Amino acid sequence: MPTKISELPEIVTLVNADIFTVVDVSAVANYKITLENLASNVAGAFASNAIPWAAIDTTALTFLDYLGSAVQGNIVYYDGSDWVLLAPGTDGDVLTTHGAAADPTWETGAISIGSPSQGDVIYYDGSDWANLAAGGPGQFLKTLGAGYNPTWGNAVAYTGTPAAGTMLYHDGADWVTLAVGSVGQVLATDGVDPIWNDIWQNTPVEYGSVYAGATGGFYSTAAGTTGQVLTANTGAAPTWNDIWQNTPVEYGAVYAGATGGFYSTAAGLSGQLLQSNGASAPTWVNNTLTSGTRGDILFYGASGWEKLTAPATTSNNILSHSGTGADPYWARGPLISGGGPTGTPAIVYWSGSLYTVTGAGTDTQVLRANQPAGTCSWDDELGITKTVNDLIWVQYNVSGNIFASLAAGTRGQVLESGEGTSTSEGPRWVDADTVFDGWVTIDTSKYTATPASLQQIDMSDSSDMHLGAAIKYTYDGTIYYGIVDAVSGSYIYIAGPPLDTGEDITELQIGSSNKVVTKEFFISGTYGDSTDTSLLKNDMDRYFRWESPEVKLVAFSVTQDTVDTGTEPKINILNDTVRVSTADSGNGAQLSGAGVWVDINRSSIDPDEYTFNYRSSVLEIECTVAGGTGDAADLTVSCVFVYV
Repeated sequence: MPTKISELPEIVTLVNADIFTVVDVSAVANYKITLENLASNVAGAFASNAIPWAAIDTTALTFLDYLGSAVQGNIVYYDGSDWVLLAPGTDGDVLTTHGAAADPTWETGAISIGSPSQGDVIYYDGSDWANLAAGGPGQFLKTLGAGYNPTWGNAVAYTGTPAAGTMLYHDGADWVTLAVGSVGQVLATDGVDPIWNDIWQNTPVEYGSVYAGATGGFYSTAAGTTGQVLTANTGAAPTWNDIWQNTPVEYGAVYAGATGGFYSTAAGLSGQLLQSNGASAPTWVNNTLTSGTRGDILFYGASGWEKLTAPATTSNNILSHSGTGADPYWARGPLISGGGPTGTPAIVYWSGSLYTVTGAGTDTQVLRANQPAGTCSWDDELGITKTVNDLIWVQYNVSGNIFASLAAGTRGQVLESGEGTSTSEGPRWVDADTVFDGWVTIDTSKYTATPASLQQIDMSDSSDMHLGAAIKYTYDGTIYYGIVDAVSGSYIYIAGPPLDTGEDITELQIGSSNKVVTKEFFISGTYGDSTDTSLLKNDMDRYFRWESPEVKLVAFSVTQDTVDTGTEPKINILNDTVRVSTADSGNGAQLSGAGVWVDINRSSIDPDEYTFNYRSSVLEIECTVAGGTGDAADLTVSCVFVYV
């Protein structure tokens, strides 16, 4: 049966939303017409065609009947265009709305707890809703923490009427009471339960000393006698002790007793010494060293200090010894050969078995060692012709040591050591800037001219190389700088601009230690929360301008104290706003764990951007890629520079 006027078969013509005309009045009487889209004055709309008013059913119940078959439990809802029916759900389903522009539905999952009783409590047991039956009178609902079901607990159980001042405490199993203490008592603990304690555990004594008892409360000592001192006794009560444990003796020595107080020795005799006896009282002993003569020696013998008398008739003796456990003695004869000097300068030397004294040399002679004979002698200067400021040097050849003279150099020159065994390979004066420029050229026989990779040079002899040393390599007159980052017997790795595997190295030089300098920069707090080309300026209120002679930035490393909880940020160095490293498409080095140093790729330094000039180059630190979460903090950057 039609449910809307618009669905009546060819008997109704709609004029507008409020008016329609009936084509066949006899046919419309067979239908119950609902009030869809009609105005409030319905009777006037039908007057011209004399539709029986009984044909119009204005009751909601009849309207619902025409929505479909009426079933107990149906729900009417609007689906956005018409009113429609929702069939009944199953037992226990819950009518659920899904918000605006969505139809309601029946959903399963209602809380099922059986047959609850008054006082029951519903709780979630981790998988479903459950019923906790009502507890007993006076019980309280008690949670056992996350992961456990609640339960009913007993409140503090106490029978009878407590006296005023009664204390309540837990004895490990239940709550119990502590009766009221006496007047003046204080609440203390015996290490397990609380107890009432008297403040005074004994009767205070006038002028006695007060001390704490082992189980609480205070005790009073008896009053001490005049001059006594209070002495602590570990684990026991303090006691009064006399300062003097015996009667002091005039001119006696005072020492501390083993149990406190002081003792006096008897007065010693004139010249006696006070001797310690370890854990026993000291005693006076006779001084066996009361006399001596000039030149005597005092030494510690087997049982005490002893005197070694100076030789009475001989001079130039030497004090000798025979090792631990033996006394020293004066020695002469076999220890020195040649006797002592007699008013003229002499030299004592060791000849291998004894000391020997030379005679005095003449003016301008030099002392010469004669090996392997083991002797020394005064020699002339072998007839060397010399002038003021000449340098005398010694050359060794198959004939032995010979002396040679090197004429004085010009102002500003430095002395350079020679090589070989001929006179022509001796030291020579050279201009300082040709020797001490800090670079040593490596012989071409020690390395392969064509690099093995962007960072590797093969070596046949790497003995001149050492880690961290500055290195300079030249291609057809263009010089590049780096540092030695790894050394093996057959190769070295270089950190700096990439090597050219298509060109031969025309010169390889190793630098002195003062060619390398490092600078460290610290960025406090979070630094990777966004990209930033000026971490020094923005995070630290700092600027850095190079204030030394020209250098090359050949490497840098980064670390942090707090890691990003997402992905780690990336860092590069800027030279006057231009990135120095080409690693990771110019993003530089990506941070790792806390305190873990990350070195920039060895061959990622841009040779066009690594030069820092005196007072014209500004260095900044850039966060090129922000961290995933932005909470990385406390960045340290270490830069390695090489002086040209």
